[in-house]
Amino acid sequence: MTGADHYEVLSLPRRFRLEASELDAAFLRLSRELHPDRFAGASEEEKVGIQRRSARVNDAYRALRDPVARAEHLLSILGVTRGEGEARCPPDLLAEVFELREEAAEGGAAAREKARGLLVSAESTLAALLEAADAEPDEGKKRAILPRVREALDRRKFLASLVREVTGAGRG
Repeated sequence: MTGADHYEVLSLPRRFRLEASELDAAFLRLSRELHPDRFAGASEEEKVGIQRRSARVNDAYRALRDPVARAEHLLSILGVTRGEGEARCPPDLLAEVFELREEAAEGGAAAREKARGLLVSAESTLAALLEAADAEPDEGKKRAILPRVREALDRRKFLASLVREVTGAGRG
């Protein structure tokens, strides 16, 4: 399990979309299996190993529970990464983002609403691509979708950050 990815840790299929019930069931099964009370008579070395395995289960559950982290993880497993120094902001958004930031800084409610609208649109596009990738039975065609998933994920993450910035969400 040491080098196992989060899907392997929880014995789940590698998919972008996971049902919450499926994820929760896998987590609860392993949590019961690794509960410290079951190993009261084990050696210290065995207990340490169980604690490590339990920590991996918790980490895997946390990562796969978050759809964005799950998508990042699966793309990484599949070798679809961003190039070194490659911008996270999609180039076609740069000018629009600059304008939205300026408008929002001047108290523009319309800029905040436009940013939210862009985020909703990006989330919809990402959801459709994730569904298409999971549903594609042909491995070659699925691989062709993955770079678009990477781009859509980057766009969604960037716009979520922009919305937080222009609406003041997350500020202390």
